[in-house]
Amino acid sequence: MRNQLITGVLAVVATSSLIGLGSTARAATTDHTSTDSTTTHEKGVAISCGGEWRGKHVYAEVYENSLHGNHVQVVIDDGAYAAERWQDASIVTHDQVRTRVRLDGSRAVVKGLARLDGTRKHVHEVLEDAGQTIESTGTQRGLDTNVAFHWKDRAVKLDCSESFRYRLTVTRTPVE
Repeated sequence: MRNQLITGVLAVVATSSLIGLGSTARAATTDHTSTDSTTTHEKGVAISCGGEWRGKHVYAEVYENSLHGNHVQVVIDDGAYAAERWQDASIVTHDQVRTRVRLDGSRAVVKGLARLDGTRKHVHEVLEDAGQTIESTGTQRGLDTNVAFHWKDRAVKLDCSESFRYRLTVTRTPVE
C-alpha cells in the first residue's frame, strides 16, 4: 500500500507540473520538450488519513516534498466539501503536524503527531504519467500517527496508518 502512495504522490506532482496547477515555484524543473532524462533527489512526508465527521467520510492528505512544495487536501462526503492549498512553510515540524484549509467558508485544521516508526524500507517503482516515465528509487520509513481533523466545532481522530517519510532519487524520462 505504501508503494501505491508513492505512485499517487509522484503522479500528482508530475501532472501538476505539466498542467500548471499551483505556482510556478512548485512546478517541476524539467523541460518537457527535451528528450533527455532528468534526475532529482526528493525527500518529504506523505500522510494519508481517513475518518468520519458527522456521519460523513473525511479524507485528509498532507504531502511535503523538498522539490515540489507542501500540499494539504481535505475532502468530505466524496467531494461534497473539498479544499486544498499549497504552502511554503513545513507542515510537519519536530513530529508535529499542523495545517489548515478554508472549507465551505470555515477554517478546517489537521493537526497531531507523526513520529518515525519501524525500519527503513527500500523502494523502487516505475510508472508512466503525463507523458513521462517516472522511476523512483530510495527509502521510506513508516510514521506512527495521532492526527485529528477539526471543523465547525467538531474534532475527529483520523486513521493515518499508511503514512511515511521518504527519500527518493527520481528520474523522469519523456515517453517517446
